[in-house]
Amino acid sequence: MWKAIAGLIVLVVLLLGIKVMQIVKMASSPRVMPATTVTSAVVKEEDWAPRLSAIGSVSAVQGAMLSTDLAGTVAEVKFENGAVAKKGDVLVRLDASSEEGQLRTAVADLELARNDLARTRDLAARRVISKAELDAAESKFKQKEGAVGNMRAMVGKKEVRAPFDGQLGIRQVNIGQMINAGQQVVALTALDPVYVDFALPQQELSKLSAGFEVGQKALVVPGSAISYAPFGDSVFVIEKKKDPKTGKESQVIRQQFVRIGEARGDFVSITDGLKPNETIVSTGVFKLRNGMPVTINNDLAPKPQVNPTPVDS
Repeated sequence: MWKAIAGLIVLVVLLLGIKVMQIVKMASSPRVMPATTVTSAVVKEEDWAPRLSAIGSVSAVQGAMLSTDLAGTVAEVKFENGAVAKKGDVLVRLDASSEEGQLRTAVADLELARNDLARTRDLAARRVISKAELDAAESKFKQKEGAVGNMRAMVGKKEVRAPFDGQLGIRQVNIGQMINAGQQVVALTALDPVYVDFALPQQELSKLSAGFEVGQKALVVPGSAISYAPFGDSVFVIEKKKDPKTGKESQVIRQQFVRIGEARGDFVSITDGLKPNETIVSTGVFKLRNGMPVTINNDLAPKPQVNPTPVDS
């Protein structure tokens, strides 16, 4: 009986020893924190032109109210309100039938004067006529030539043409309307380029200079990725870490202090502290600590926008 009791005591002592060893082993082994599920975003380098808000006015570099040189009846209106016109385009044509008839007469007179001059020169070369008759023929030819040029100019003035490229306004005349010389026809405004007149506060003038680069590159991240704190703003960079014992890879976070710049919509520019294409935690940064293991799940992550708008409900 004593042997049975002694054996039982030995068994109990062994079991207690094994349990104590297990407890000691568990206490001495490092505690593994469960991975926290987070959403992620990639640090992107984008065009991020500096912005200064100001109230100003836009004015055309070139603009004119087109009008007619001569009086007459409107025969054609060759444009639509608000259309774009190219330099030299005919916009309005007045009835020029009378002037065109006079032009044809002047052309015929010029042709006759040319033939007379040719015959007169031939006769003068043979000394059949005097030098005075030759001079008179040449003078007549020049007069007829001038008359043709004058009539062609008159016919040309029956058309209103675009003096430069631009956008037309609302027409002020209609087909069949009798208009006077100098009457307004339509406004023409050049829209490329334009003048922009605006004023800035004096403290903003240092940000501007001649030759200032309008397009600049900047690193941008979602504003929700920033952990704001009095001692410095930071983000959590997601990095891969390999266990030297097991060789298993896991994802852990590293707190990185950054300098932030301008905010636009859901994004914030980063001036220092991050590199392009780094992966960071995009939401819920208030619950994170440096070195925590994480898993990424972007299935329900909202997409940040530069110009966010409310969704219709």
